[in-house]
Amino acid sequence: MSRSLGQWGGLSRMPGWISQPQGRSPLNSCTETTPSLASYLATSRASSTCMWRTDRLWTSALTGTVRKENGVAHPCDCLVLVGTKDDPYTSRRGSAVSDAGAYRIEGLGTGVYVVDVEERISDVQAPVNHDAGEVEVNDVSIVFDIVIPASARLVGVVQSWGVPVEGAGVELSRTGPPHKIEYLTRSAFDGTFALGGLEPAEYLLRVQKQGYRPFESGADLRTSLAERMAIELAVEPD
Repeated sequence: MSRSLGQWGGLSRMPGWISQPQGRSPLNSCTETTPSLASYLATSRASSTCMWRTDRLWTSALTGTVRKENGVAHPCDCLVLVGTKDDPYTSRRGSAVSDAGAYRIEGLGTGVYVVDVEERISDVQAPVNHDAGEVEVNDVSIVFDIVIPASARLVGVVQSWGVPVEGAGVELSRTGPPHKIEYLTRSAFDGTFALGGLEPAEYLLRVQKQGYRPFESGADLRTSLAERMAIELAVEPD
């Protein structure tokens, strides 16, 4: 469910281009690659997302994959961001992650960069940020594979007698005391909701809206990292 280019505020979405060096570590790792000039020109000209600029010959690219701890390529809506170590925020640039989990950021000068992965969950939940560490970029292209923690996801729909319920509060808290609310969202106009970036655990799900009886149910996200629930709210009697 990758976003369009415009939705990322002009950041370039690169296709699933990635080199595959041998013996790569499953953890976040760097591998230097030095493509020939001919292959670089062929790649640049063939890519519809690249504009020809001679100064790109003197800068480097950061490329790689984003995967979860279980080794599965990340299928969700993610953005890889890099910024210089001295000024990691105002200097940031990035690339959307393809459906195959690949990313590519071009035009980087030499230096040490801070790398983050921003995971977009839904329109009503703040993005989840994953710290991917640091990488040193020199005058050759760098392959930097990113491993982010495995996280769970809970999606569903809230309805009453088959009619979607908009604006219902959806709360997740741990089953053990003190039952502190850890995740909170609201159902959309069509009754759907999504909570992502969840730590695998047992949760108590509570859904409520004025005029309806509260709904409570357990949600075990320890073994299944993706759960879908259909929630039926009963109208509060007058």
